Amino acid sequence: MGMCSAGIARSRGGDATAAMTFPTGFTRYLYFADGAFVRGSATMSGTGKDTDWQIVDGVYQIRVDDQRFRIPVPLITGE
Repeated sequence: MGMCSAGIARSRGGDATAAMTFPTGFTRYLYFADGAFVRGSATMSGTGKDTDWQIVDGVYQIRVDDQRFRIPVPLITGE
């Protein structure tokens, strides 16, 4: 896995959006509702709906299409 930068926007209702920006400048958005991963944004290479996720040791492990992301839970939940 490579590194990318992340920007997180949270709402009061527990929803969040993570903007994951790759070194190439490409950004994929990951959407969460009540702490659960919902979907990723569509890209030229995929719909963002072919997903799998789990939380392991306090880290979201997310697959969207052919991309993988690891995000610490507190970044999404704010806790």
